[in-house]
Amino acid sequence: MCSFAHRHTYPGVILASAFVMPKRQQPDMPGTWHHVMNRGARRADIFLSDHHREIFLQRMATACLRHQLVVHAFVLMGNHYHLLLESRAGRLSQGMHLLDGAYARCLNMHHHWDGPIFKGRYRNVVIQTDEQLIATAVYIHENPVRAGLVARSEAYVWSSAAAYLRDTAVPAWLMRDFVLGLAGGRENFSTLHTVSPACNFKDPNACDGLADFKLGHAEYTKPVAHHSPCAVLAAIDAVLTRVPVSLCVL
Repeated sequence: MCSFAHRHTYPGVILASAFVMPKRQQPDMPGTWHHVMNRGARRADIFLSDHHREIFLQRMATACLRHQLVVHAFVLMGNHYHLLLESRAGRLSQGMHLLDGAYARCLNMHHHWDGPIFKGRYRNVVIQTDEQLIATAVYIHENPVRAGLVARSEAYVWSSAAAYLRDTAVPAWLMRDFVLGLAGGRENFSTLHTVSPACNFKDPNACDGLADFKLGHAEYTKPVAHHSPCAVLAAIDAVLTRVPVSLCVL
């Protein structure tokens, strides 16, 4: 089983749970995994249309490619987002600064606004255990369900849930194999989504069925393969062809 215990231990860091918002940004080192989130200033919407969500994903793909961040799960809600990121070069801060800054400038330019779009800097929680990783991915996917937007997480278009739980196209910048392998495959991972309404989402091990859930297979104990930069750039280009140049040139 691939365990985070020996790879992601940080002296002096106390992590109460996967979902308690930290008061300060958590440390980032090469190979660290993070639950990253941010929301709109004054709790205002940061995505006013599906077109805005497309632009955000394009900016995310660019920032991740430039700063060696791998997206393992995401959800874009109305006034906030959640990302499950692997920081391969220890450049999470630079990547998130690029993403949030570029998207904010784009939105301000398009609507002739000024001032902040986000409440402040992103927040992150370091992933330290296999159980926490699985619980975080499920938590991210279940956001639209808990908000009453859909009955099942995979029905929500603007998240990675469908890519995990259905036979659908997977963006080149989204890596799902590691989480699925750690969970024991799609069927097992899907089962966790069906039990997630019983979770309080404060303790990753409080979910009914998660504490006794069998994680991982031997073939997934090797490191995650790196994305092909050409494949990621192709995905970026595919989105850019749908974004009018006049809307936002950064």
